Amino acid sequence: MKKLSRFAAVSMLVATPVTLAACGGGDDKPAKADVKSGYSKLLKTSLGADASAGGDMIDKISSCTVDKIYDKATTQTLKAMASGDKSTKADDKDETLLTDATKDCTTSAMKG
Repeated sequence: MKKLSRFAAVSMLVATPVTLAACGGGDDKPAKADVKSGYSKLLKTSLGADASAGGDMIDKISSCTVDKIYDKATTQTLKAMASGDKSTKADDKDETLLTDATKDCTTSAMKG
């Protein structure tokens, strides 16, 4: 249970974009599959060693989160998520959207 609690906490931290990146880079929205893959990579990287124990759960959370936000989030946020790189920041306008979706998806994944 301790690993799940840490996992949930780290998932929430990763989901909280803290700064606005320099520029949006156009309206070329990345493919949903690329966003899911990048976000899953980002969560796994953030969790480090604990990711090996919860890989399937991380994939469920990232897939669920992207499904919830894909049509609402800015292109900048989707590109940041698709990159899988913690240094690429999401648009701060999407902070609540991303945090709420990740929280809901983490709760659902932990229940089922």
